[in-house]
Amino acid sequence: MSSQSYERSKSNNSSMNVTIVASGSSLIDLLNQQTSQTTSKDDSTPTMLSENISRRRTQQTRNSESNGRDNERLSTLFNTTGRERNTTAPLKQWLYEHQHHPYPTENERKELMEKTSMSAYQITTWFTNARVQMRKEKTLISKNEEKQENNIKQKKNSNHVQTTIDLTISSDDEKVELHINSPILLNQKQIVLAYSCLYNYQIVELHRLESIYPNQLSISGYVNDHTTHLIMGNEEKPLLCPLTLKLFQGIARHLYIMSYQWIIQCIKQNNIIDEINYEIRGDIPFGEYHDGMKRSRLSKEVKLFEKCQFFILCDGCQGSMSKDELSALIQLCHGSILPTFPLTATTDNSTFTIVLCNTLSPFDSANQQQLFELSRSNGIHFLDPEWIIASIIQFALQPFDCYEEKF
Repeated sequence: MSSQSYERSKSNNSSMNVTIVASGSSLIDLLNQQTSQTTSKDDSTPTMLSENISRRRTQQTRNSESNGRDNERLSTLFNTTGRERNTTAPLKQWLYEHQHHPYPTENERKELMEKTSMSAYQITTWFTNARVQMRKEKTLISKNEEKQENNIKQKKNSNHVQTTIDLTISSDDEKVELHINSPILLNQKQIVLAYSCLYNYQIVELHRLESIYPNQLSISGYVNDHTTHLIMGNEEKPLLCPLTLKLFQGIARHLYIMSYQWIIQCIKQNNIIDEINYEIRGDIPFGEYHDGMKRSRLSKEVKLFEKCQFFILCDGCQGSMSKDELSALIQLCHGSILPTFPLTATTDNSTFTIVLCNTLSPFDSANQQQLFELSRSNGIHFLDPEWIIASIIQFALQPFDCYEEKF
């Protein structure tokens, strides 16, 4: 997914007073050159939390609550089949998020080869067999979602319509038609759904609901300014969902983050029912309800990273989010990105200057260690990029101590 452009926080820019090393310094040139290098990845795969980060979150919770947490309720590694990893899990996860066009590009195939240790022939064969199975089950969806997003139906100015809808599901060699008689309630708010981690049959049901309420509901392949709801699948526990880039984007945009069960109940009750009982309340790695999604939805005026400015020294986040995606996510939450490595914090004590980095030691040179130590002594915080994820998912700035990089 390509990064989006976001307006930087003007208040941060006006208060920024960052001292940097002269451009002639080879070390600073090296740092700035490193931060300009970016990679590109799909935005659909769940973010893998390392064991170190899970331990940090466990420690943080134990410190903040007297009753503690049970370690067994924390998931440090998860994939499409649950907590147990297997060879084909990356293939299945890719397929879940690309069912509208299940044909990986050459670069995507190479990435999947690295993740699974499978050959190019094995990857090609696996996807061929998967597409055959999808056609047999009549669940291969071939709609162009980007085009569908640009053709969102206009809401009609009437109160109640009785209509008959033909819902057609097509495969390569046969067609199935369903005839549904359903009242459509209009003059309701327009709902634009995006989704993440859904199976084939679940996406079919999503499109079925869209066909029942074409004037009130539409489906988008992206999380953007028009999206109102994000439907999450792959719940290991009720109302706990995996971490994906779309989830972070949805929380940053203050959307309804909904369980797929809401779609099922809307179809069963033949109505767009209230969302309150089906709103996602937590994430699988943390394993507990923290209601960060609801906190974001009810706090549209809150700019999470407004008082933070970041220099991105790492290559992304845990290999599942590129540097460009991380930068765009920060700016979506109203944080600002520094173009050069900071040596001092701002004069405004309410603004945090943060360097996002992975393990720093051993240092490349004594000069590098001296530079970083000087920066830290001047009030710069060196944090693991998982701090960004934890803060967004709970929609609250997390304590630095659990994520501070040691050197």
